[in-house]
Amino acid sequence: MLKECVDLNENKMHVPSSDGIRLGDFIWIGGQYPIDPATSKLADMNIRSQTEQVMKNVIAALQKYELGTDHIMHMTVYMTDITQYDAMNEVYASFFHNCFPTRSVVGVKELLHHALIEIECNALDTRALEVLCSEDEKDDNNDSCSKGICG
Repeated sequence: MLKECVDLNENKMHVPSSDGIRLGDFIWIGGQYPIDPATSKLADMNIRSQTEQVMKNVIAALQKYELGTDHIMHMTVYMTDITQYDAMNEVYASFFHNCFPTRSVVGVKELLHHALIEIECNALDTRALEVLCSEDEKDDNNDSCSKGICG
């Protein structure tokens, strides 16, 4: 099968959902909750702690595919208290060093596990493309990549 699934916590309650799915170079990370996979415990009931744990879970899922936050294209953030947006944003921003992914933030009435936040994302494994473009830059006779997707 072309589709590869990943689960962060093999001891979790059976939920008919994978933490991540890869198909080719596309990766979908399902909604991550502020639950520590090692202990199965919910992070402290404040948006900063919960945002940090959710982002750690997103990164752990990406690392299963040997990827990082630079590969994230889009994130959807679900929050039960949109007035905590600024506090969430401070923690969220600390996980990125280059270009921020596109993002949607949605206020919701409630989330599973009484969580304050849930984040899902889509990522793209660009490593093969990066190799192709670096080879193209070495080849002065072929500049298709540098004029298109790599430039």
